[in-house]
Amino acid sequence: MLYKLFISLFIFITQSHILCAKAATLTKPQLIQQTLRHMVFVKGGSFIMGNGGNNYKHRVILDNFYINKYTTTYLEYDTYSKLTHKPLIQQMLLFMHWRHGGFPVGTSDWQQAKAYCRWLRQQTGLAFDLPTEAQWEYAARSRGKQVNYATNTGKLNIGVNYPNYSTHPQKVGLYPPNPLGLYDMSGNVNEWVNDWYDLNYYNHSQLLNPQGPTTGKEKVLRGDSYLESPQGSSVYMRFHDRPKAKRQFHGMPLINYAYGFRCVINQ
Repeated sequence: MLYKLFISLFIFITQSHILCAKAATLTKPQLIQQTLRHMVFVKGGSFIMGNGGNNYKHRVILDNFYINKYTTTYLEYDTYSKLTHKPLIQQMLLFMHWRHGGFPVGTSDWQQAKAYCRWLRQQTGLAFDLPTEAQWEYAARSRGKQVNYATNTGKLNIGVNYPNYSTHPQKVGLYPPNPLGLYDMSGNVNEWVNDWYDLNYYNHSQLLNPQGPTTGKEKVLRGDSYLESPQGSSVYMRFHDRPKAKRQFHGMPLINYAYGFRCVINQ
């Protein structure tokens, strides 16, 4: 009983220490300019999505789009939070060394990722959004190439093109990008996409610009995180979780440090 009380007290104290006052931010023009500078053009085309089993192989045709070469960072998200008068995402004191401008922002739910991309749409007039599952896989595979990992070689070389075993996220862009110029699509953090999750959706997916099921209970996450084994970093892996934060402690959402995101611009 005393042990449980100690653990609860420890979590409460650490969760209560927030980095609000010291969080570095950009100006709005700086954030917009940086974001546009990081967008990579992806020429649309046809590819075979999936690799068999529940990830049923099926043909998909995508229009052109742009995708951010990096996952969204704390520097960018803190800037957005301050500009929109939202509280900064809280981090437990134990993990403060990850809460730095160059690290991928850890979201508590899909809504936070969606809201950020929508805000960029409002500020720029461009069709910013979260990527669809098909867009994410097409980009990770450098326009649909037959590779298992989104690295510069399509293979894993731990410590060279893929993070060493770690207990926390790494700064974005530490390892070489895939041939399309996109970083960290294998390893580091899972990434929210737009689609609702359906185990069997691939069996009846749309051909042209599939958007996923119309409804669902959970949203899809793609890519792998530091919590998984390197083998789990395959570009074909699908994860899923509820879109609204359900993990709370004393009324505050507990951040999932393994859940990040990046935005696209649709054409």
